[in-house]
Amino acid sequence: QAGLILYASLILYSLTIDNILNIIVLLILAGVSIAMLTGDDGILTKAQTAKTETEKASEEEQEQLADLENTIEGEEIGIRKVVDEKPGELEESKTEQNTFIINSIEDLVAFASDVTNGYDDYEGKIVKLGLNLDFKSDKSYVNANRTDYEKYGYSGNLKDLLTTGTGFIPIGSSSNQNDNQNYFKGTFEGESHKIYNLRIEQKIDTESCRIEGMFTVNRGIIENLGIEKCNVSYDNSTGTWSAYGVLAGVNESAGIIRNCYVTGQMKCAYKGTYNVGCLIGSNQGVISECYNKADLYVARNEIISSMENIRIGGIIGAQDGYENIGNLYNTGSITFSNLTGVEISSEINIGSICGVISQKGVIVFNSYATGPILGNGRKDWVYAGNIFGRGTGNTSNCYCLGDLTSDFDSKNRSSVKNLCTPKTEEEMKKEDFVKSLNDGQEEIWKKDTKNVNKGFPILSWQ
Repeated sequence: QAGLILYASLILYSLTIDNILNIIVLLILAGVSIAMLTGDDGILTKAQTAKTETEKASEEEQEQLADLENTIEGEEIGIRKVVDEKPGELEESKTEQNTFIINSIEDLVAFASDVTNGYDDYEGKIVKLGLNLDFKSDKSYVNANRTDYEKYGYSGNLKDLLTTGTGFIPIGSSSNQNDNQNYFKGTFEGESHKIYNLRIEQKIDTESCRIEGMFTVNRGIIENLGIEKCNVSYDNSTGTWSAYGVLAGVNESAGIIRNCYVTGQMKCAYKGTYNVGCLIGSNQGVISECYNKADLYVARNEIISSMENIRIGGIIGAQDGYENIGNLYNTGSITFSNLTGVEISSEINIGSICGVISQKGVIVFNSYATGPILGNGRKDWVYAGNIFGRGTGNTSNCYCLGDLTSDFDSKNRSSVKNLCTPKTEEEMKKEDFVKSLNDGQEEIWKKDTKNVNKGFPILSWQ
């Protein structure tokens, strides 16, 4: 009888209500009492218990699988538990003079606060990233749930604030007003480490020029750093001049950025004059051997005048300096959308590498682009180019995967779209194409033998 009850319990658990009622009737006709069906040890009670226990086990299994996946992902991206005896205080190197080490998220937050509040611009100093850091991983914090970092601008649970809401408070002041120019002037050495899940979400509603990025303004050197899986968003409703990037808002004339890259996504809504690039919003200095894989989404949220000048680039929004730029590549897409029913009369400049080149004679060299420039088929007044959108510059030895601007049925697709050599995917994955990119240089480019870039050429440091 016990075996019958267990067997019936399992059957009842897997059947519909109609079928259960039919089986109950058959069991009663077969001599099974109502008590045997509904009592504490009855068939229905055991069926319900079996169902509850199975659901609970399933939930526990899903939780264990989620924990395992997080652990595996952390191991795959090289996240290890930080060891930092003094979180929030950069450790000074015992072997290198004027060198300081970031050993945790807490250190990175404190470093940003030092620069932003004018305590130290790190001029003449080196700041090294000691390991990979992930804003979403408890391993990257000494204490992810700490609530004592209000002095750095985080009032509440540190990890929650960094992964939701406005996210990371940038390195350096966001205004270029004369009384508030606290910017980074040292060397930030990434040591080929990565920062994962950087989140910045800024809604700008104050009437002042805004510069935003992980570094607002770079007056020093940023090198050997990867920013992966970023989620960066800027919404400017003021109409004032702004420069936005993931890595840096502005790279000034003294600034150098090399061997850096970004993946993830960046979103911008704007009105007014605006420079936006996934690495740099406005570049006046040196940038070399960098790439972008982040997708960029830019939308106009209000028309204020016909004098607006928008510069949108996969890597650089506006090249405002006199330096040539080269050995760059962009595989991220750019999507631009205008207000419904509004015809653009101001200048919108979009390029896969750079939105606009404002200085005469600047050359983009030894670079390529594969990411499409998407306009949702709109007939807008846009200068869209495969390498740069508009300007007085030129290109040398630059290539693109077909016509990247083909989605734009623009009234003013300027001739700069032709300042690169179109190639097929097959051609771009051959050894000969790598040789073309190197073009007499030392081996800056190499073939992608490990499929880290879907077979397209990569930089030698990758």
